[in-house]
Amino acid sequence: MRVMHVLLGGWDESAGVGKGLSHVLDWEGKGEEGEPQVRSQATRSQVDAMKEGVQLVTECGGIPVLYDTMRTILDGVR
Repeated sequence: MRVMHVLLGGWDESAGVGKGLSHVLDWEGKGEEGEPQVRSQATRSQVDAMKEGVQLVTECGGIPVLYDTMRTILDGVR
């Protein structure tokens, strides 16, 4: 649960904070940084917090640990 909290950018702390992202899916037009606009209810600060969380878990070597843990859990189920 703690790792999910980090990966979700501290959702309970970041939800609704900051400027909202575009709610319109626009593959023709480009956003401020030249990227397609993406439909999302998340705010930019939430998405930034999620990206930082993923980067932190990756830098700490957490992805292989999470993978091995999930594999062990699923091996027990099947």
